[in-house]
Order: sequence, then C-alpha cells, then structure tokens
Amino acid sequence: MQDETFEQAMTPQKLGELIGRNHLINDNGLLALSSSKNYPLSIVFHGPPGSGKTTLAMLYAASFKTNLHLFSAAKDTLSEIKAQIKKIEDYPLLQSTPIFFVDEFHRLSKVGQDFFLSFIEKRSIILLAATTENPSFVVNPAILSRMQTVHLPTFSQDELQIVIDRFLSKFTSFHFDAQSIERLKEQSKGDIRQLLWQLQTLYHLKIENLTAKNLAELNFEAKSHYDKQGPHHFQHLSALQKSIRTSDPDASLYYLARMVEGGEDPKVVFRRLTRICIEDIGLAEPQALDVVLRSSEAFEKLGAAEGELSMAYAVIFLALCPKSNATLTAWDKAKKLASTTSHFSAPDFLLNHKGSNKYIYDHATPEGCSGQNAFPQEVTPTRFYTPKPRGFERSLAQRLEYFSKIRSDYKDKKKPSMLKG
Repeated sequence: MQDETFEQAMTPQKLGELIGRNHLINDNGLLALSSSKNYPLSIVFHGPPGSGKTTLAMLYAASFKTNLHLFSAAKDTLSEIKAQIKKIEDYPLLQSTPIFFVDEFHRLSKVGQDFFLSFIEKRSIILLAATTENPSFVVNPAILSRMQTVHLPTFSQDELQIVIDRFLSKFTSFHFDAQSIERLKEQSKGDIRQLLWQLQTLYHLKIENLTAKNLAELNFEAKSHYDKQGPHHFQHLSALQKSIRTSDPDASLYYLARMVEGGEDPKVVFRRLTRICIEDIGLAEPQALDVVLRSSEAFEKLGAAEGELSMAYAVIFLALCPKSNATLTAWDKAKKLASTTSHFSAPDFLLNHKGSNKYIYDHATPEGCSGQNAFPQEVTPTRFYTPKPRGFERSLAQRLEYFSKIRSDYKDKKKPSMLKG
C-alpha cells in the first residue's frame, strides 16, 4: 500500500468505511436502511467542526444513483441555487430526483431556507444540510419538521486511535511511539479533520519515525472548538452556571477554563456570574454579588494574564455559596400579578392624597413598621417572597414572619407588639 497516496488511503469510499458512526451505517441504521431501500431522506447533519458532517453527507448521497449538487451558504447565493433548480425543472424527464447538499445551512436567511420547503414536501429534490449550530435555533421550524436531524458528536479517543492505526497499516514505513500517538489524539480534540491534517503533514514531510519530542518541535497547534459567536458560547455559559448551581467548584472551574482558553470576553463571563448571584444564590449569601463585582474590578487592574485568577476566585466562591432562587421566583410572581392589575391605583395614603386612611410614619412606631397594607385596595395582598431555609435567608425568614405578624395585627385592629426572637 506504500504507493497509495494519503488521500486515496485515508478517504472513505463508502458508508461502511466510516469510523464512529455505526448507529447510522450498520444494517439497521437510518442511513443504511434508507440507502438499501433506495429512498433518500432530507437530512440536517449537525455537529461541531471536524465531526464528519460533509463526508457523511457525500457518501450517503453517493449511495443513490442520482445527481448531486453542492452548495455552500457561505459563498453561494440563493439565486445560484434557484438557477440550478430551474434547470432541473425545465428537463424533468432527463434525471431522477436530485440531491442538493448545502453546507453551513444556518447562514441562509429565513427566506432562503423557506425556499426549499415546497421542494422538500413534493420530494422534487432531496436536501442535505450541514450546520455547526443547533438546528432548533437556526433552522426554520417548518423546514426542520420535514427533515430528519442527525447529530454527530466529536470523535472519541478510541475512534481517533482507529484513524491512526489505519494510517500506520497503510504506510508501513511510518512508526509512531506511544507518547506521540497520545499527543496526536490530544491535539485533535475529537476533531477527525484536525487529526487527518496532522497525519497528512507528517506524510508529505516524510517524518517516518515520530516521537513526542519531534512532534512538539513541529508545533502543531491544538485548535480550540470554542466559538465566541456560535453555539459553544452559550453552551459553555450554561454549563458554567449549572455547575455553580449544583455547587460543584471543580466542574465550574473546568468550564471557566474552557471559555478562557477559547478566548471568551471576560466581560461576558462576569456578566453571567453577576446573573448567577441574583438568580441562583440570591439573598442566601448577599456577599456573593460583592465578591463578583470586586473580582471584576481586580481583573481590570491586573489585566488578562493575571486577572484570570480573579475569575476563578469568584467562581469557586459562588459554587460553594448556599443556593436560593427565591428572589427570581418572587420577581416572576410579582410581574405576573402586576401585568393584570396595573390599572389599579396605589392606596391614597401612599400617594399623599386625602383619604379615609392616614399615612402612619413607620419610624414613629415602636417596631419601625406600621403594618399598613400597601397593595391597591382591589388587589389581595400576596406573598411573593418565600425565603429558603439556607444561608442568610434563614434569618430573613424570621424577619419576614415578624413583619407579617405586625401587618396581621394591624389588619385585625390590634396593636402591633414586638415579637421575641
């Protein structure tokens, strides 16, 4: 096989030669069944860069005896796609149902995506679309409901090992030590295209005896899949917040490190940490907000390299704080009631209007609370805020009951009395 070129040896020629997609290409897999029954499906292939979306789509299309038309939404216009479809419609008897592959489908506008709708419904064309972004967010629901969605995860270390083993079996003059093999897989980060690029470089440079030392000297950069504008941005922020919410400082630091490595804007991170203080910690630990704001100030003073530690400092503190969503829940309830009762006026005594009730100055009462009902007369006083029995909110629960008792006494025309404890 030594005379075989790298491209010939390492490029799959049929579905069965693909690595790591057995659930799709085995005898009972969706793509294998579709191909064996000669019934092509319109499919959205979704996965990160290097997950094999294009290769899988090409091999799937090639399993049918029909014409394949390739487009990329990043460089081809909708007019070009329309022109190709018109040619097909003008000579319908000369060809079977064609397959259109559109890479980076998420870049098409809503109008562009909707253009395919009637053709998919009539099966006058088969659409294969590839995207790195979550189809639920970037593909129109009408299109998505008429297509299969195939999610392709990154490749595992074992699957990347199969690629390396295939290379070494095809090109027997090449020898890699164990450390260099592990490093090749690490640098690929589950991206089979990255691994193939490294192997292709080694092949063409004729570096046949690879060690960890000379691999390091080649300085193959381990590329990050993190996209500050794409799905990874939101997924990592969500993973960070949920790791803090579940009080796991180690997982929280891990996702923070991935974002920092990917070049995430520190302002975005601190903005999310501020939200976490209010949404997930609330008044169970009032210091949390101060810690995040001071950590943000420290980052600005230290700069990016040293300031990263201030982010880690804040993340660890938040992860180990007692948690409460009582503030969030109370605010949602208050907004809901306000949306249906905003036409009612506040009580006259709060508006300095002359009325039957005179305003009682709270500071003039022994308890510092008059107990007057501050809700509009037409609105039933409602408990929005219910503290959790954790952290500082345990103390707030006692205060809340104290003031609630004063209001109850006032309502019953009883003199407010100081409660013990």
